[in-house]
Amino acid sequence: MTRMMCAANVMTQEGQFLKALESAVRWNVQGDRLDMHRADGERAVEGTPEAAGALAGTWSVTGFNNGRQGVVSPLVGSPISLSFADGRVSGRTGCNTFTGSYSLVGDNIKIGQLANTNMMCAADVMTQEGQFLKALQSAMRWNVQGDRLDMHRADGERALEGKPEAAGALSGTWSVTGFNNGRQGVVSPLVGSPISLSFAEGRVSGRSGCNTFTGSYSLQGNSVSIGQLANTNMMCTADGVMAQESEFLKALQSAVRWSVQGDRLDMHRADGERALEATPEAGATLTGRTWNVTGFNNGGEAVVSPITGTQLTLTFGNGRITGRSGCNTFSAPFTQQGDTIQIRSASTTRRRCMGNVMTQERNFLRALRSAVRWSIQGGELDMHRGDGQRALTASSGS
Repeated sequence: MTRMMCAANVMTQEGQFLKALESAVRWNVQGDRLDMHRADGERAVEGTPEAAGALAGTWSVTGFNNGRQGVVSPLVGSPISLSFADGRVSGRTGCNTFTGSYSLVGDNIKIGQLANTNMMCAADVMTQEGQFLKALQSAMRWNVQGDRLDMHRADGERALEGKPEAAGALSGTWSVTGFNNGRQGVVSPLVGSPISLSFAEGRVSGRSGCNTFTGSYSLQGNSVSIGQLANTNMMCTADGVMAQESEFLKALQSAVRWSVQGDRLDMHRADGERALEATPEAGATLTGRTWNVTGFNNGGEAVVSPITGTQLTLTFGNGRITGRSGCNTFSAPFTQQGDTIQIRSASTTRRRCMGNVMTQERNFLRALRSAVRWSIQGGELDMHRGDGQRALTASSGS
């Protein structure tokens, strides 16, 4: 047997059970009941058929063989996961992701050659990765009892153990921390050009660093299918922002699997490479500051900047928005629920300005009223219409 030490009563049970098993000299099966008896006729052991446990699904690894006859837990902050589906095993080692093939015959398993990404992490995490992958490939038998997966080597030593991964919610808003640039590299968003993702009711939307995008998605377990994406058509001039947008959107559409562990979202391609990674977007609030509008929809499906020399501002208070609309000041009631908003008609002062300034004012107030969703990333406010088009953008003032 293996040599793990458990609680005293469990160790007592183990000794008693093994003696009872060794004392058995006869066995009998009637229906779904196994009886084993001693030579004196006393019952040694009884049992019922074990319910077949499903290997398919995603498991959080709770222990693995470190190659020195010890089963050790993953390092704190470097969780290990396993997913079995359709003859493919994949997961995370605490640093890299991996994928490979597997085949089953009853409770026997054969793990094929594993391929993993090539990120470098702290030395102890890399050591864990090497030991875990060796342990996984050494597994020859598997068993699921209740919510526990056990995999054993040919010599009977435990290769690894795991429990079902808690179902993580994909819905919500995520700040993208890395995406596949199409050259087998996971890169971070450019400084000053954050990327966000929101999943809700079959729609994915967000910001790609320059434009906003929207599209459909569907889920089946931890599989995801991203539909065609539509995005606004702003051109950004900062170095690399447009290239980032293209690479990110390709990475998002390449995602076929997702998992959430703790506060981390991972999405992977069909070949096992990471498509993108993200963390929950920090809670943001509209109130408590003044927003300087940097762009608004002019009604012709274009987001334009304010006329030089004019100022457009927004201040969100207790159920009212106030601000400057380039010529006049305005006030409008609003209601908010989460990241959705409803803005009613604005009242303004009655100054008259130059014609183009008055046109801007009308277009800006119309754009403001069209907003139904909002998000904040890095001090930048985005407000969108019901059709996914951007209504306006603003930066945090005081």
